[in-house]
Amino acid sequence: MSLAKYREKRKFNETPEPTGGKPAAKKLTFVIQKHAASHLHYDFRLEMEGVLKSWAVPKGPSMDPSVKRLAMMVEDHPYDYKNFEGIIPKGNYGAGTVIVWDEGWYEPAEKISGSLKEIEKSLLSQLHKGTLKIKMHGKKLKGEFALVRASQRGDNSWLLMKLNDDYAGETDITKKDKSVQSGKTLEQVKSTSNKKWISNKDSSGKLKDKDEETGQEESEELNEILNAAPKTAFPSAIKPMQVKESKEIFDGDDWFFEIDWLSEGERVMAFINHDKVQLKSGAKPVTKQFSAITESLKDINHKCILDGAIVCLNEEGLPVSAGDPKNQSVFFVFDILWLDGKDLMGLSLTVRKSLLEEILTASDVIKYVDHIEQNGIAFYEVALKKGLHAIIAREKNSIYTPGKKNDDWLSIKMNSKVKIQKEKKSTIKKGRRIKGSMFEPGKKEETISIKSHPIKFTNLDKIFWPDLKLTKRDVLNYYNDMMPYILPYMKNRPQSLNRHPDGINGENFFQKNVKGKVPEWITTHPYTSESDGQTKDFFVCTDEASLMYIVNLGCIELNPWHSRIEHAENPDWCVIDLDPNNIDFKKVIETANAVKDLLDEIKVPSYCKTSGSRGLHIYIPLGAKYTYDQSRQFAELLVNVVFPKVS
Repeated sequence: MSLAKYREKRKFNETPEPTGGKPAAKKLTFVIQKHAASHLHYDFRLEMEGVLKSWAVPKGPSMDPSVKRLAMMVEDHPYDYKNFEGIIPKGNYGAGTVIVWDEGWYEPAEKISGSLKEIEKSLLSQLHKGTLKIKMHGKKLKGEFALVRASQRGDNSWLLMKLNDDYAGETDITKKDKSVQSGKTLEQVKSTSNKKWISNKDSSGKLKDKDEETGQEESEELNEILNAAPKTAFPSAIKPMQVKESKEIFDGDDWFFEIDWLSEGERVMAFINHDKVQLKSGAKPVTKQFSAITESLKDINHKCILDGAIVCLNEEGLPVSAGDPKNQSVFFVFDILWLDGKDLMGLSLTVRKSLLEEILTASDVIKYVDHIEQNGIAFYEVALKKGLHAIIAREKNSIYTPGKKNDDWLSIKMNSKVKIQKEKKSTIKKGRRIKGSMFEPGKKEETISIKSHPIKFTNLDKIFWPDLKLTKRDVLNYYNDMMPYILPYMKNRPQSLNRHPDGINGENFFQKNVKGKVPEWITTHPYTSESDGQTKDFFVCTDEASLMYIVNLGCIELNPWHSRIEHAENPDWCVIDLDPNNIDFKKVIETANAVKDLLDEIKVPSYCKTSGSRGLHIYIPLGAKYTYDQSRQFAELLVNVVFPKVS
């Protein structure tokens, strides 16, 4: 395999990193390196054709088959890289501390006879097809794993997952945090290691390429979010969101607290179009007035719009009045509103600040406005001692509303009349389920950010149950309330969408193929039908946002597959569906008991649940060990044995 991309990023006259190296072993090697770079992640590397095929796994591997980990495929690394443990100095590509977290050998999950070369050929074929199943023999990782391409998340996106076997379990394997070579933790290596590998700093400037070696957590968190944000042209002007004055200071888990630079200086927005930068204070251009700031902003390799304040600081770094040439004007940036063609104002403050911190090139005259969380009262007391005029409180999940003043962006002045409130709860809808009623009466449409994905909910007043006067809003609120109970059973299952756009009495239709009809952040699963040979992309419910998205489509009822995408051909259970039609319900109960008696006799566990108003479903756990055909055959056998007894 080619090491061109690896070598392209490094200057080997300056770095001792290996240019190549070939294995001599008769087994295929794997190594997992724990890497504390800009984001902690795990580098998952498999030997193939003399190099290490590499994926960066931000959250590390899991031994739980129900958990899938994002794995971003990066460039091939030389075979000799497997033994590196040490420090990559600050300012270099992949800077941070590295340990060999696990190592060993691996083989195909399905036994393949033949030479090592033939085995590698089979593995490469699986890799190119997008599904690689292997059996690992490591010091920590053992048993069968799968790497599955997840192109809907990005070109280099894969999913790493544990397959069901004797080694599977729910124990967090990443808590075993020591190197298998030195026995040291990352912190111990950082404080004692003399080994340093220096590499070339990536200078592409692109957000998605900024730190490929770190597992591109940006790709998981930031680029995925950017894909979901609405596309717009570069705005020529945006009215700044207004700040509401508060006479209370408080603590709160849902709040960020910052220095109020607006009270110390001049509100300014920066419109950055690569090397073209405009600074505006309201409608007034101030670009020439702050030329040093303008020049420094040109170092940002993105088109973006920033919100902040220009403040004059003295030699001690404290705000003062402008006029003295010894003092310096500094642009304190606290928000980003638009980035590379995407409107960010509907995203949460947490996401916006994360994006801002990633793209901002700090300098003597450009500063990112950091924050503390929760401890607003203590922060206020420190600011008071420093002689500052005010502090800011902003709700973590608030959106940016141009020209408006809301209760989620507050300025608290240094004043003896300020009241201390022990704790302030958030009113913003967020979390695993959206707290309270997500959809308040009176609004026909509402855009809400769930899991950092802005979703526009429409026709909230439409009547879905005429007799009961229940609306689409009621359906959405119901699913919001039931989220903690429903989601564990829906997660990672493809859906056949049964849509009722005009309510329960209107016409409904099934939608199975959602290709090109859903946002990029939605996970889909391709499936080729045996009946017509066509491949359809099924919607996959993965989290709170995707569940609420399909309910918004008018899916009053949910129709998940019996299998998850990790094992799409193998259902988790076999279901016996007892649909009474015009039969007395007592007969349904008698049939269900007969099925249970038979299953008890052959020592097969089963569980009964209601279905509709008068039906019953009997669930038989299969553990994803059998195919749908085998499940169907088993169900038919059961029915043929039971039916004569109850007919």
